[in-house]
Amino acid sequence: MTIHSVQVRPSPTGRLRRVAGFTLIELMITVAIVAILAAVAYPAYTNAVLKGRRAEGRAALTALMQQQERYFSQNGTYLAFNGPSDSASNTASLKSRSGDGQTNAAYTMGAAQCPGGTTTLATCVLVFAVPVIADSTCGTLTIQSVGLSRGYYTAFSSSGTGSTTAVSGTIGSSSTCWN
Repeated sequence: MTIHSVQVRPSPTGRLRRVAGFTLIELMITVAIVAILAAVAYPAYTNAVLKGRRAEGRAALTALMQQQERYFSQNGTYLAFNGPSDSASNTASLKSRSGDGQTNAAYTMGAAQCPGGTTTLATCVLVFAVPVIADSTCGTLTIQSVGLSRGYYTAFSSSGTGSTTAVSGTIGSSSTCWN
């Protein structure tokens, strides 16, 4: 028996009692609200995580450039290497991953001769940070030792032979990738 859209049932003593609970429509509205909140929150969360990884990459890239400058002051040339898999014995002192360890690194680091063909490692080095998880907005972060820092972005493609070559074109913007 229903009175004023409240369902009641007789109790064993013969009295009517109100049945507590949620209707299906109330449950569906709650699920819809949670889904809308999740649809808004998840992209914001992933964007915040990506921005944090970029900050880690920028810090590691700056630290690697400082190491390269230190190496240059001691040896008269910069050192080229291709990430943590490079077997050159003198790359052990240079940072090859961002973060504190290799398991949680957001970027792998490397260094190469500046593009253009008119420079050598004795005059210019390009340090790069390749994201471990793809970053379609900024791609690979790079800094050159000859003034093209903070705002110079280039994509790199890595072949299976361990060499890294520059691809023409730029990615990202300084307001997105360096702030």
